[in-house]
Amino acid sequence: MKKKGKILILGVSFLGAWYSVSFVRSSMPIFKKPAFIVLIDPLIDFSYQKKLHAIISSYERITVSNTYLLQNIKELFPEIKHVSLADAAGNRIKNKRIIKLSAYKPVVKINETELLLENGKIVSLMHFDQRFINALYHVQVKKDKQVFADFAKKYNNFQKSADLEIFEQYKVSWYSDQSILLDPKDNQSIAYIGTAETIFNTYLLKACAVVQEKLITQEKENKKNKKWFLDVRFKNQIVAFNKKEGMYEKSIC
Repeated sequence: MKKKGKILILGVSFLGAWYSVSFVRSSMPIFKKPAFIVLIDPLIDFSYQKKLHAIISSYERITVSNTYLLQNIKELFPEIKHVSLADAAGNRIKNKRIIKLSAYKPVVKINETELLLENGKIVSLMHFDQRFINALYHVQVKKDKQVFADFAKKYNNFQKSADLEIFEQYKVSWYSDQSILLDPKDNQSIAYIGTAETIFNTYLLKACAVVQEKLITQEKENKKNKKWFLDVRFKNQIVAFNKKEGMYEKSIC
């Protein structure tokens, strides 16, 4: 390198196309070689990668142990799943040390501004490359600290137990772990209410469809157009109600 301390982003055909690279001059005891290489998971957005590079580069001015460096990176960046150190091999990069950072996978988009990761952490959507998160499902979550904390703990199990079609056919709104609303994208006159423990599977959705059909027939006969809510939080029951008129109707699943 021509200038000491200059960071260069290089192609990595010799290291594999999955990571971006930077060379950093170092006088730290932790890096006994004259430079080290930083490889970052491509899941991470490029602009955020530069922030990671800058933080890691700052450690060349202080003396820290390998263990401290690795732990501190993970504490500062909750997106990082694993940090490893290794000696580089090959004539072009010999006498270098490699820091390799892998990321946790995003699970779902929150309010189109944040992401829930597989480790239960919530981070900015902008920290990840848009190409990898465009296909993720989206959930609208009430902007409340406790609601976000409960969502982070319980959403993964909720998604795993549900039929994936609910995320394609319904708008999912998470008001609390005891109040989750599913609005069919093709029907504005009905909505389902469940909890984080509700298993929205084919059986339950079919049972709701039966009640829904009865309500539609009833509405046509009465020449009314009301929005009904099907509450499935009760054991072996679906409770249908209309908030405006306070009408209730029960149906055994």
